Amino acid sequence: MGLAVEKEDEISCLIKGANFLLKNVPDEAFVFERKGNPEYRFQSAGPVMYPYLLVNIGSGVSILKVEGEDTYQRIGGTATGGGLICVFVCYMSVLYKWVRKNNRRALKMLLVWQEPSGDWALY
Repeated sequence: MGLAVEKEDEISCLIKGANFLLKNVPDEAFVFERKGNPEYRFQSAGPVMYPYLLVNIGSGVSILKVEGEDTYQRIGGTATGGGLICVFVCYMSVLYKWVRKNNRRALKMLLVWQEPSGDWALY
């Protein structure tokens, strides 16, 4: 095919892409205030856009504090895949709603697990 493949640093490319979006796409960024009304307020990046948090969900999860064009610090994350975390959050959300409605039967149905031996257990 005549294509050359060049190796690049994943995080550096991610930050460059995020910086490009923040500078060129209106309302790509938002501010979150827990007790604000509304909690999310979309805004343009403006001339001073640093620092900001960048969360990358892929085969793992990385939380980065971006302090400049080429300056960042990894402040958290997990090696557990992002897809697993998304499923876990959805599962916990459903579980919370059922418990809030006092639907104990539904809760018991959720907590039935098949052991590797093939036996079923209620947790």
